[in-house]
Amino acid sequence: MNDGYVLITGADGRLGGALVKELVSRGQGRIVCVSLDKQMAYDMLEREHIPERDGIVVMDQTDFFSGDWDGLKISAAIHMAFARGNRPSAEIADSLDYARKTYQRLYDRKVPRIVYLSSQSVYGKTPEWRAEALPPSPESIYAMAKYAGEKLLESRFIGAPGFEYTVLRLDYVMQSQNLIPRLCKDAKEKGVLSLKGGKQTFSYIDQSDVARAIAALLARDGAWKPLYNVGPNRMRYSLMEVANTVARIAKKHGQEVRIELTEDDTELWSGMDSTRFTTDTGWKPSMDMDRMVEGIYEKIC
Repeated sequence: MNDGYVLITGADGRLGGALVKELVSRGQGRIVCVSLDKQMAYDMLEREHIPERDGIVVMDQTDFFSGDWDGLKISAAIHMAFARGNRPSAEIADSLDYARKTYQRLYDRKVPRIVYLSSQSVYGKTPEWRAEALPPSPESIYAMAKYAGEKLLESRFIGAPGFEYTVLRLDYVMQSQNLIPRLCKDAKEKGVLSLKGGKQTFSYIDQSDVARAIAALLARDGAWKPLYNVGPNRMRYSLMEVANTVARIAKKHGQEVRIELTEDDTELWSGMDSTRFTTDTGWKPSMDMDRMVEGIYEKIC
């Protein structure tokens, strides 16, 4: 896949762990895991059941920003370390400063290929399918910060010889969202799904599919485009469709569930056009809604 190491910031997170596991399964055993501290990265390797670690290097922040990286040829870097949208504004701001320093470090170390994980939230609230040509319209601090991270990447590497970079705007990663876990928990504990709204739409991608998407991008022989959408191509589900999926999975596990909907005018739009990415890489998501929901349901205590 690569003739050097793949460096991953935020490697200790759920998505980072899924990516490390995917790369190892594809024979890319040389990986640099960057985390806040080394123990968090080692805990991730245990959590993901990765026994073969001879080619895995663990770095903390001091190693990453101040170490000499002797003997490490980094062929690609995936920058995914970023505060979640529900974190305090100060943490989100810190994530931007971290991104700026990370890009400079990768530039100084002449890492030739850089991937930044951004978010569909950059597009804002629009009923249109989110294609890459749609102008950004972030409406939250988190969305604006994610977009700012994109522009920091561009400003550091655009026109710089010897570098290739791209932004991946991810659809909602199911394991990072609150709705499905809450509905699965209510289904198990209460047997009732209490909903409010009815006009919301949702689109999800599984973290394992994100990992496979990044691996497919790294394996691509051709040049990257500077921006890709990554998610199920033009697929979205209504609130009731999501709830019915949870109820169907619960019934499969022996739990009868009743759905109660209080209608109001709350709207939420989602759904992306990922044609550019699927065309360039050949990747397609393997996890449909039922499989994703069942994976969450089975993990709920």
